[in-house]
Amino acid sequence: MKTWLQWVRACGRLDLELKGPEYAHQNCRLCHLHFENKWYKINKVRARLHPDAVPTIFFGPSFQQQDNTAPEQTTQQSEENVVKEKVDRNTCAEAIVAEMQVQEDNSKAETSQTIVPIIVSDVEITQPSTSTIKKPAVRTKSSDDSPRKKKLREKFQKLKAQNKIMRETIRRLRMEKKKKATKVEEENEFDQLIKLGRKLLPEKFNRILAAQVDAQLKCKRGRRYDPEFKKFALSLFFLSPRMYRELKDSIALPSVRSLQLFTQK
Repeated sequence: MKTWLQWVRACGRLDLELKGPEYAHQNCRLCHLHFENKWYKINKVRARLHPDAVPTIFFGPSFQQQDNTAPEQTTQQSEENVVKEKVDRNTCAEAIVAEMQVQEDNSKAETSQTIVPIIVSDVEITQPSTSTIKKPAVRTKSSDDSPRKKKLREKFQKLKAQNKIMRETIRRLRMEKKKKATKVEEENEFDQLIKLGRKLLPEKFNRILAAQVDAQLKCKRGRRYDPEFKKFALSLFFLSPRMYRELKDSIALPSVRSLQLFTQK
């Protein structure tokens, strides 16, 4: 912005300040003849203009007067070069001025054609807004969120839960079946043992064996002894209470409390 104002003021085109930098950039040009050689940076490929360069060479009466007062060159070749350079500069300046004038006339003609009579009372003056229009973000629906895939996922989770329940049920049934098979096998073995005890052992030893087998088949709180076996245990208790308590730790016998209750009946 600062460089543009310097160029416009140096060229004497103050009317371009009102039209703005965009209009001047599109419709006006300056050639290299308006800048001094010190503002150029020349390398092997191209010559570049310095960023702070300002046009100082212009073509008009003042320029010609300045050239007339300049000291004469010593040789004819230098005079011819100066004349040639002046002619080139004048030609370039006239072309630039003519181009700028034509572009200004065209822009005025275009604006004059587009002017429409406007009633000021019906017009609302609005200030230019610098806000930008933001488009609403449209969320693209992913294929994973489709209703069909949601239903399939729900169905999969439901089947997975049912499968887990069925596996747990099968495991429990297998354990129960195994326990029942083991219990049946033990009962068969105990039945054979009781039958052999009846054949081979005396009656009292057979009672002890039957009581032990019955105690193994039932839980501790569910043990029930028949009256005959309680009488046999009571006789052992009367022989030696201390021996009875030690023997009770090794084999299944009625407790001392149950024997006391049995004697009270």
